[in-house]
Amino acid sequence: MGDALGVFSTIFQPNQVCWTALMLGYVENSQAETALHFFLLMQLEGCSPDVWTLVCVLKACGSSVALRLGRILHEEITSLGFQFQGAVISSLVDFYSRCGSMDEAELVFNSVSRKDAVSWSSLIAGYSRQGDNDRVIQLFEKMCDEGVKPDGVTYVSVLATCSRAGMIEQGKKFFQEMTSRCGLDPGIEHYHCMIDMLGRAKQLEEALEMVEAMPFEATMVTWTSLLAACSKWKNGRVEKIACDNIVSLLRQISP
Repeated sequence: MGDALGVFSTIFQPNQVCWTALMLGYVENSQAETALHFFLLMQLEGCSPDVWTLVCVLKACGSSVALRLGRILHEEITSLGFQFQGAVISSLVDFYSRCGSMDEAELVFNSVSRKDAVSWSSLIAGYSRQGDNDRVIQLFEKMCDEGVKPDGVTYVSVLATCSRAGMIEQGKKFFQEMTSRCGLDPGIEHYHCMIDMLGRAKQLEEALEMVEAMPFEATMVTWTSLLAACSKWKNGRVEKIACDNIVSLLRQISP
């Protein structure tokens, strides 16, 4: 970001695209408060935000849980007539969800008649973060009933919910339906959800089988998740396999 700021500083009268690119960089590098600082500078410089700037700043507000500023931004979005654009709707839903204001998230979600997969996923992810397992499953099933195809982000929230709630059979069903029903190839994050779910349920041998069957190379996250479950349930065989693989990975990254 230091290099990015250096380049930005050489631009005479940067436009919305330049400001937004800089702020998005800060958001994606976990420096949301710095992004908000540059948004204020942008306004002081007299550069009006466009819809993508506002989407970026909403992400920053959600990451830093800046509920008051986000509400002010919501008012500005409405005054500019951007409130019904798809990217804005999903960003508002995500913002309110990350701030724990699920009533406001649902109000925004329900303000449009045609909801896309991104908006559904944002709302479902919000309830998943809040630990409202019943609402997650309810919304997911309603999403499918209304003919909206879930995406990979939706399934991460649903599988994580099944893991926390101990909904083993339902979690396995959803995981299989990713391919059979939606034509989606599970990513490593979906496998991690399943490994965590099986580990929590003391199904450690099955969790190990899933690790070995993944079409991805197991990472440190994979093995530490399995190791944590082994420590809880005292499975020495699987624990040794997890430990050996962690040691092997550490040797690969050590100087």
